[in-house]
Amino acid sequence: MKRRIQNLEQPSTVMDERIERSIQYMEQHYMDKVSIEQLAEAAGGMPPVAFSRLFRSETGLTPVEYLSNVRMNRAKQILNKKNSRVKEVAATVGFRSEFYFSRMFQRMAPMGL
Repeated sequence: MKRRIQNLEQPSTVMDERIERSIQYMEQHYMDKVSIEQLAEAAGGMPPVAFSRLFRSETGLTPVEYLSNVRMNRAKQILNKKNSRVKEVAATVGFRSEFYFSRMFQRMAPMGL
């Protein structure tokens, strides 16, 4: 399964398979504490610095930014359901602090989260 990135300058490009694997890892483990080292390992055992550079060149985001987007999108889905509490949602999507989660959510919401 190849994920395609839509980019205004280019029609569409196929993402590097190693980055695909790291994104799958993020989507499966977003609720856990995830390190760059774990993502680099999921990408096929790349050195973390090389992984971070490749990830950014492929996605336009750092791995940490991408993971935050994954978490915030999941949070948005959960918050759209009734009876969702911010503290519980924050913990569900991998934030240990509901205050930090709230701050991040407010920052990302104007960006079309």
